[in-house]
Amino acid sequence: MKKVSHLTDARIYMMSTELLVQFLKELVAIVTRYGAGAIGIKAAYDLLKSKIDMLVAVFETIYKSDYTVQLKDQDRYRDLFVRGLILIFRSYLHHPDADKRVAARKLLIILEHYKRLDRKSYDRESSAMDDMLDKLSAPDNAAYLALLGLTFLVTELRAANATFFQLMQERDSEVEQRPGVTVKEARSAVESALSEMIARVEAIIMLNGIDFSTELTGFVADYNVMVDRYNHNLAIEKGRRKASSSADEENENDENEDDNENDENDNDNASEEQ
Repeated sequence: MKKVSHLTDARIYMMSTELLVQFLKELVAIVTRYGAGAIGIKAAYDLLKSKIDMLVAVFETIYKSDYTVQLKDQDRYRDLFVRGLILIFRSYLHHPDADKRVAARKLLIILEHYKRLDRKSYDRESSAMDDMLDKLSAPDNAAYLALLGLTFLVTELRAANATFFQLMQERDSEVEQRPGVTVKEARSAVESALSEMIARVEAIIMLNGIDFSTELTGFVADYNVMVDRYNHNLAIEKGRRKASSSADEENENDENEDDNENDENDNDNASEEQ
């Protein structure tokens, strides 16, 4: 027999830590409204509330740090810089000088390999960007950059990445005073405690019915409305990201077709010169 759940499953695994904290604060407000004792979940809720307080403390220490705000801005600057380089190199694929078209194509191969850096964690993105910059600074590629007159842009990007790394070090030093748990550990503890509380509510309903008390009925109704709202917004955001990714792929396919046409023209010109 299929198990019937009266509480909607919250997709907290899809939530950012900031969104999860917001969700949990709303949950606390709902429980407070009806009373944990009246609902019949006092012990489970008290455990959950302690885990929520721990997560909020970690969140406030790390994510609300001035360094975190600076890191976010600097990371966005790096990402936009890389995208800008890609667009600049692509524009050179239409340059009348064949040597510059070849240089741009060679450099694009490197950047295209790293174009999804913004999807990586800060540490992995910084490491990958260092690797990308080292490849762009190799003798052959440095010559291509010089031919295009774009060496200064790579120098600026390296400086931007170094600034980001410095900010990371300064923030790490600052958060040494944070609670002795990581965000991942705090989230895991919250998820476990929330599951226990939900299981407790389901058990009460199974034994006594959904109308066991007006507090229980009200809690379940308000909780489900809240979860449906969050799940709906998460689904919309997921759809937007998917649509954006599809649009990027279509643009890349169009650009690749243009690149192939340029390759054919360059090959034709080379044959004629021979």
